[in-house]
Amino acid sequence: MTMKPESGAEGAPEPSRAFLIEAFVRLLTLASLGSSLDGILLEPLGAKDCFNYWCMDETGAHAVEIRSTRSMFSKPQVETIVAQMEAGHPGADCTLVLVGTVHPRLEKTNMIGRTVLEKKPFDLSAMLEEAGQSIAAFRRSAGLPVSPAAEEALVAQALAGQPGLFCAGFRSYAGAAFHELWRQGVLAANPQ
Repeated sequence: MTMKPESGAEGAPEPSRAFLIEAFVRLLTLASLGSSLDGILLEPLGAKDCFNYWCMDETGAHAVEIRSTRSMFSKPQVETIVAQMEAGHPGADCTLVLVGTVHPRLEKTNMIGRTVLEKKPFDLSAMLEEAGQSIAAFRRSAGLPVSPAAEEALVAQALAGQPGLFCAGFRSYAGAAFHELWRQGVLAANPQ
């Protein structure tokens, strides 16, 4: 009998968990912008290990795709992803975030076409630590009390483990509404 993996960062396969944590950190950083963020559109999770969002701010439109793998991102694979991303978001600044190992031919590549490549090592402990730091930064920006680092890490793990909060379907938010959504989520996830 085959068991289906759970759909959260805690019980998800490692590649899924990695991109969920990275998505969480990036969305929380955007939420910190509050009213300076004009709006954000979150795309639903697909069958592939990726998460996409599109946002507008005073500098223009930005499309971001986050992917993770335990194997290796090849140059042709990344070029295909970039081509699809640029075709789907004409006129937007594009960023492709790769969590995992990249082929040596990509190690020094920071841009393909008009898409910026960001590469992060596949290190779940470091990613959860960064997520906890993002919670603390968000709390400061929202005027909320900051908790000890261990508690912030627990809050981050709880929120990153609930992908339905931010990627169950297409969702669009104004900047202030997106900030308030995350404020309420952070408050609700506080360990007591």
